[in-house]
Amino acid sequence: MLDSLRTRLVWVVLLATALLTSVATADPLKVDLQSFVLNFAGGTPTTSGLYDAEDTYDPPGPKTDGTANTAPVHVEYIRGFTQSFFDVLADEYKVADGWSYASAVNELTDDSLLVRTYDVQGTPGRVGVEFHLEYIGGVGDPTTNLHWIQVIKNNHAITDAGGDQGHGTEEFEVDNPFSPGERSPYYDDGGAAVTGAGTGDFYDFPGRIDTANDHNWIAELMLVSGPGLNANNTPNPGLITFYGGVRWGFTNTAIPEPATLVLAAMGGVGLITRRRRAA
Repeated sequence: MLDSLRTRLVWVVLLATALLTSVATADPLKVDLQSFVLNFAGGTPTTSGLYDAEDTYDPPGPKTDGTANTAPVHVEYIRGFTQSFFDVLADEYKVADGWSYASAVNELTDDSLLVRTYDVQGTPGRVGVEFHLEYIGGVGDPTTNLHWIQVIKNNHAITDAGGDQGHGTEEFEVDNPFSPGERSPYYDDGGAAVTGAGTGDFYDFPGRIDTANDHNWIAELMLVSGPGLNANNTPNPGLITFYGGVRWGFTNTAIPEPATLVLAAMGGVGLITRRRRAA
């Protein structure tokens, strides 16, 4: 039992070391924009099929010049999760519970990950980004037991059932909101993603409605093979193999109106004056 645990821990150490190296651009990733009508358990979204890196908008309240941007500007190919993102995954789905991790020996073939939509949204009522990634495997690419795993980091938590949510609260977790009881780390466990025999679609449209606040939201998304659910639809931990994926996300900023900036500056001057008089 102890030897088995040590073996799994070695796998984790080896993988974590390998995942420290990520590639900004590589042949597996290709931008090939197209609009699709996607069919998922949760709905049938029609994607825009656009690449739009920036939107400007008029935020509510005493702010102006709102800007929403894709972040990174272009979708980035990554061979594996970066260390911090992998740590989040391994902390939630532990080796001690039967999960183990490895990086695939072979890289995905050229043009196997296709960016179909990367379309930022900036409006007075919502900021975010629409994203659709399609996997079409080539010769030698994985075809069975395929899943998507996504880990997200942002500064406005919305998923903590315990109530620790809201702007300024950091969220750094496995993004599997549709998985009942978070039984698996897979985004496609009931979510807006599908996989088949060498093909698959991933769709997401994250956003926030408090558009006068500044947000940052970044995701690392991986195509993996791994165990599914057993006959009783209960978790079936096992080895997850990473094949490659992408980094994508959005940011937005809003600038206070000039009058607000002047008042803030005057308040600072008044504070300094009072301190001098007190001295």
